[in-house]
Amino acid sequence: MSLFDRVLRVVRAQANHWIEATEDSEAVVEETVGAMQQDLASLRQAVAKAIATQKRAERQAAQAEAAAENWRQRARLALNQGNEAAARAALDRSQMSARTASVWHAQIEQNQAIAAQLRDNLRHQEQQFAEAKLQKEQLVARTQSARATRNMYELRDGVSGGTAMSAFERLEDTAMCLEAEAEIMAARESDRLDRAAAIEAELAAMKVNSVSPEGGEG
Repeated sequence: MSLFDRVLRVVRAQANHWIEATEDSEAVVEETVGAMQQDLASLRQAVAKAIATQKRAERQAAQAEAAAENWRQRARLALNQGNEAAARAALDRSQMSARTASVWHAQIEQNQAIAAQLRDNLRHQEQQFAEAKLQKEQLVARTQSARATRNMYELRDGVSGGTAMSAFERLEDTAMCLEAEAEIMAARESDRLDRAAAIEAELAAMKVNSVSPEGGEG
């Protein structure tokens, strides 16, 4: 195998690892964008609800103001007719309606502040979502391009005999492993024989030294 082929194998292994990691990242990005889309939908609903509440408060305030003016007109009419008691009662109702209108106007101001904040949040969220969606599409396109390029090279290698060469390489690796195991076993056997020979030699020496002097002379 040439140096170029070895480098190419390393690069392909790294590319495969990167693509697998990218596929996992794609799922995370897809989930994140989906969650952002759900949050955006919820925020839009909140803005719509705030606007509806605002309009309802404005209608209630307008109705209370109209009622206050109507009761004032009745008070004037009763006073012109010389009926002060009826005029006082009408003015009391007019003031009650005016106070109700004031309460609604206070609610309107509060709702305006809330609606404005929700609109700002919505614009910011929409911008973030658009950027995230665009980035996701760009990353997916790059990943698909890289995957297509890898598949092209794998197909080319398969047509040019790359698959067969991989089989030879695997067979060579297996042969090298078996040869290494055989060398280890041979070394163990040689060591065992050496130890056995050393034991026999030491035993023979011990036998010689243990012979009695009389036996040696005879």
